[in-house]
Amino acid sequence: MADSLTMRRLAVAGAAWLCLSCVSHAGAGESAATVSQVLRAQSGDAVSVAQQGTAQAYWSRFRAAVVADDMRALGALTARPLVLKGAVDTEEPRRVPDSAIATTLRQQLAQPVFQGVGKAAPTLAHLVRETDQLPTAAWRSPQQIRIHNLELRVVGGQWKLTTIYSDE
Repeated sequence: MADSLTMRRLAVAGAAWLCLSCVSHAGAGESAATVSQVLRAQSGDAVSVAQQGTAQAYWSRFRAAVVADDMRALGALTARPLVLKGAVDTEEPRRVPDSAIATTLRQQLAQPVFQGVGKAAPTLAHLVRETDQLPTAAWRSPQQIRIHNLELRVVGGQWKLTTIYSDE
């Protein structure tokens, strides 16, 4: 099967790789159903189609909650404790108490996100609203995604917002 498929690696946003198994040669006995897509996270680990699907479903719910400004739904999609990390690694991470989750999420979503020197800094909420699909480059491992200033991880078998990187 391997010699009948041509493997291509496409660089996607620097470190992430998307491996595509291409259509096999005619007569080799393989159908289009045997052609698979495997995402490679920045760690090099394969991310299955099922993992991609559950992460995208989570992101769709998260994004919809941001669009609706639904802090209750966002709270349900957030791990406990939520961690705030500064822009510099030497800063001590802060654990957000449960009683402050909604307020913290609202504040962080309103913060501008640095996009580069001389570029406009849209709010985190704006970036989330504008990102309907999880980009390939966001995958750090099969159980970790970093998108904008947000880190998402699988916690207890479910995707959750675990960390927000903040300049505050």
